[in-house]
Order: sequence, then structure tokens, then C-alpha cells
Amino acid sequence: MFKFIQKIAIGIIALLVIAVAALYLWPVPQELSANETNSEIYAALVAGGIEDAVVDVTANQVIIAYNLPANTDKDASQFFVMGTVAASTPDIETLKIETHTGQTVETVTVKIKDVTDLLGGRLTETQFRIKMTVTTESA
Repeated sequence: MFKFIQKIAIGIIALLVIAVAALYLWPVPQELSANETNSEIYAALVAGGIEDAVVDVTANQVIIAYNLPANTDKDASQFFVMGTVAASTPDIETLKIETHTGQTVETVTVKIKDVTDLLGGRLTETQFRIKMTVTTESA
């Protein structure tokens, strides 16, 4: 009789250990929070006619990738993106814009401080363009 009770007790303890381990090891869903700056920039881009942008704001850079809308000047759209990002994230260091045109991808990298200097009249467009890095690749 004692052996029978001992086996039942061991079985109950084993089940309790398994249950406790399962509770601690079971993944707990984490609450997702939207990056408000991403949403703010995306909404401004959509309002300006860029409807399919990917926006990624991190602590030290902003990356924007989008397909150039039909009948839109590439330079004008890139300067629009630069102004939008500089207004929303003046304290972030770098902006990288990937403009997909169908046949090519043009990547523009610029310091956001340079964009704000251009907008504030402290840089001319020529001085600003010298500070930009532009690369073009086949799509």
C-alpha cells in the first residue's frame, strides 16, 4: 500500500513540475507598439503622392524606400522626402533614400543636418549636392 501511495505522489509531483515548467517556458505574446515617427513620415509621404514607401526610423538613421510614382520627377520626389524626414527627425544623423524607377535603384545618402541647413538657407543647392552621396544600380 505504501508503494502505491508513493507512486501516486511521485506522479503528482512530476505533473506539477511539468506544468510549472510549461508555464515558464511557454512564449508570452509581447505587446506590439507602432513607431509613431515611422507612421508620421509615412502619412506625410502618402499625402505627397508617394503611396508605397517603406519607412524605417532608428536611433541614428532613417531609411526610405519607394517606387517612383508615374509622371513624377525623381529629384523633386527625393527633395520632398528629404524635407519631410528632416522636419520629423531633425536630431537623427543620416537619411538614406532608395528610389526604385523600374530599371534602376538610385540611393541617396545625406546627413539630415545638411538637409536642415539647405532648408534654412545655410547651404546652397550646389553645396548641398556636393555633400550628397548618390549611387545607381540596375534593378
